[in-house]
Amino acid sequence: MKFHMYGTCAGTEPLRGWRHLSFSIERNGLQYFFDAGESCAYNAYINGIDVAKTRRVVISHTHMDHVGGLANLLWYVRKLDWHKYSEPCPHIDIHIPNLETYEGIMKILKNTEGNFVCNFEIEPHQVYDGLVFEDENFRVTAYHNTHLPHAEGEDWRSFGYLIEGDGKKVFFTGDYGKVSDFADILKENEIDLLLIETGHHSSEKTANTLKEAGVCPKMLGYIHNGEDVRNDPENAIRVTEQILGTKVVVFTDNMDFEL
Repeated sequence: MKFHMYGTCAGTEPLRGWRHLSFSIERNGLQYFFDAGESCAYNAYINGIDVAKTRRVVISHTHMDHVGGLANLLWYVRKLDWHKYSEPCPHIDIHIPNLETYEGIMKILKNTEGNFVCNFEIEPHQVYDGLVFEDENFRVTAYHNTHLPHAEGEDWRSFGYLIEGDGKKVFFTGDYGKVSDFADILKENEIDLLLIETGHHSSEKTANTLKEAGVCPKMLGYIHNGEDVRNDPENAIRVTEQILGTKVVVFTDNMDFEL
C-alpha cells in the first residue's frame, strides 16, 4: 500500500506546517481518500498527486477538521478536467456517515461556475457498520466508535475503518472514544498498521491502553496528532515503543509511506 499524507494534525487552530486530517492510498493510478481536512486537494496536487484520479472518499465523521476540504477536492477534480489537465475517474463514490453534510457541500458547489455540472458522476453513500465497499483494489469495512454522542435508535455517526488490499490489513481509527471501540476487531485480525489518532489521547496513554487491551499491531502510526506528538515526536516514538514493543511512525504532512 502506498500512502500519501496531506494533513496529520488534530482539529486545532491554524498551526504552521500542520493541516487537518487527510490521506490517500494509491493503487493502480487511483487515489482513495480517507477524510478530507483543509487543503487536502491543494497539498496533494502540489506534491505531484493527480487529484483527478480520485476514485473514492471515505469520511470517518463529519466534524470540520475531517470534511473541511471535501468541497475543494471535488471542485479541483472538475477544474482539472475542464482545463484538460487530467481526465477524471468517470465515477467518484463518497462514503460519509451523515448525508446532510454531503448535501450541504453540494449546495455550495452548485453555486459556483456552471451549477457544478461535471463530466463525471458523484455518488454519495451513508456509512453503516459492515462492508463499505469492495472493488478491484481494496475492501473497506466500517466499525462505529463512541467519539460522537449516540442515542438508542439513532444512526452511528463516527467510524473506524479496516482497509484490506495488497495482502495487507490497516485499521484507521478516525477519532474514537476509547480503545475498546475497536480492540476486538484488532484482536480478530492480524493488523499490519494501526493508524491511531492522538488528538484526544496522549501517546503514553494510547500505548498503555492498547497494552492493557491486549492490542499490539505489527506497526503503529500516529495520525491526527495532538500536542505531545507534534511537539516531541521522538519522545512519543520512544515511549510508545518501550511500552508496546512495536514499531512506531509519527506521520507528518506531505509525507509518503509504503507498507
